[in-house]
Amino acid sequence: MKSEIIDILTTNKILGNEYVENIYLSNKKQENFILPNSIVALENYVSNCSLCELGKLKKNSLFAKGNIFSRFYIIGLNYNYTDDKKFELLKNMVENVIDVNINNTYITNILKCNAIKSNNNYNKEAELCVNYLEKQITIGAPEIIITIGDAFDHMIKSKDKVTDVSGKLFSYNGTDLIPLMDPEFIYKNPSYKEKMYQDLKKIKIRMDEK
Repeated sequence: MKSEIIDILTTNKILGNEYVENIYLSNKKQENFILPNSIVALENYVSNCSLCELGKLKKNSLFAKGNIFSRFYIIGLNYNYTDDKKFELLKNMVENVIDVNINNTYITNILKCNAIKSNNNYNKEAELCVNYLEKQITIGAPEIIITIGDAFDHMIKSKDKVTDVSGKLFSYNGTDLIPLMDPEFIYKNPSYKEKMYQDLKKIKIRMDEK
């Protein structure tokens, strides 16, 4: 209960609120707070966020890369698009198979902090951060969302393995969503390379239909 109160007060501080009405704890989460409608203001808001452990451990924020108004979004869980080698893998797949210039995409994460926990369980953090992601999607209104790796599980709330659902069409709040395996996973598991290629071709077909 104490941590919930601290989270609420911290959020109001970020928003610049000096007065907070009586706090009634419930199952309602951060989505009830009003987030900025400007992408610049939202990025500044996120850079000052410390609602979870990652916010306190972060070296910096990984808000997004590219144009918010791109029709094509690529979303990871905590994909480090500043890593040249990892980014090159993604770039090659997008440009060579889907035939979309990587500079014409918008790349972002569910988790906005460049920090790593001692374990791999990011469920609590993802539940908080997904509200920022949904605001980005609302502002930019993409036509197609591509998730990579574990991002699918947190956005669709699925327990399916991404290797089983990769390339299939889903809807996320009315927007087409197609999950893909993580490019790094493909690099380490070349037996999935052909499946990945076929999944990317499905995305290209969907893009051409738009």
